[in-house]
Amino acid sequence: MITQKKITCENSRGEKISFGYFLPLWLKDATGLTSAAYEVSTQRQDGMDGESWQSSCAQKRNIVITAAIKGEYAAQRERLFGFFQPRERGTLTYWEQGGREKVIDYQVESVEFALQGKTRDVSISLICPYPLFRAPERSVVNMAYWEPLVRFPFVYGAPIMTARRIAERIVEVQNDQNVACGLTITFVARGPVKDPSLAELGSGGKLALALEMAEGDTVVVTTGRGQKRTLLNGVSHPEIWPLANDWIQLYPGKNTYQYGAKQGVEHLDVKLEYTLEYWGA
Repeated sequence: MITQKKITCENSRGEKISFGYFLPLWLKDATGLTSAAYEVSTQRQDGMDGESWQSSCAQKRNIVITAAIKGEYAAQRERLFGFFQPRERGTLTYWEQGGREKVIDYQVESVEFALQGKTRDVSISLICPYPLFRAPERSVVNMAYWEPLVRFPFVYGAPIMTARRIAERIVEVQNDQNVACGLTITFVARGPVKDPSLAELGSGGKLALALEMAEGDTVVVTTGRGQKRTLLNGVSHPEIWPLANDWIQLYPGKNTYQYGAKQGVEHLDVKLEYTLEYWGA
């Protein structure tokens, strides 16, 4: 039985092209999806056997898609050349029957066509500087918020509660992958709040912001790779980030988060967002 597969590329202009077990672009092969390559740096010491380890890091990912074109060769060639342009960035989504969708960012390296045959192959090489795949959607954990109780259509009668306060000071979030991923942490003040904080109890990591929030203020902290920043009402404010803080992650396994504040914790709304990452498709 053939396992159904589908690759969809979306370029920076929002255009999409799909490859799979269907025409006009029949997927013949795709390499670089299920592999992971690492660069290991070592150093040789005089008088010692072998070498000592210095560092390791994942290498960029090279995905090569091979597809067969049947009919309308010139039109499909122009379509693909127009889609996969030099310096073009895009996202690749991979789906396999029985699995989950995974997404990765790419840069176009090359497009090559065969010019002979009843079916003609096209080979598309994509470079992914950051080699990890990610889930297509972000996950959200609301720790403290107001839940609306009124539903529409609404018929007025006796006085009712329109919302109720939900506040879980401690929540557990499971990460079944072997990759730590960054968090987006949102603090919203519904009244005066001083020095909001978040701790991951398992690792002992903690971040505590140095500011007094007025009603309506929003602080967003992002801790992901290349995205470490602190925004107050949409404006960067690095001065509210003490140097002793930890850039808390969603670590592999069970994560236990606890929010707090020096004052006004009862006025604090807290939301965690994250996107799971994977070493391969």
